[in-house]
Amino acid sequence: RVGQESNGRETLTFIGRSRICAPNAKVLAEAPRGAPAVVSAEIDPRAARDKALNPYNDKIESRRPELYS
Repeated sequence: RVGQESNGRETLTFIGRSRICAPNAKVLAEAPRGAPAVVSAEIDPRAARDKALNPYNDKIESRRPELYS
């Protein structure tokens, strides 16, 4: 998304540079700054399903719903 958009009260400026990132935060593809673009990247869906951060912490198993409210 690039350019400016306004709702009459405020104007937002979008600079582009959208990214596709792997679960480990590695940038797989990035759009340029200030220009419309379409980018693509090959992904590994199995890596996205793995919620283990390390042998001791898992994003799903480590949740504590009793603390949410």
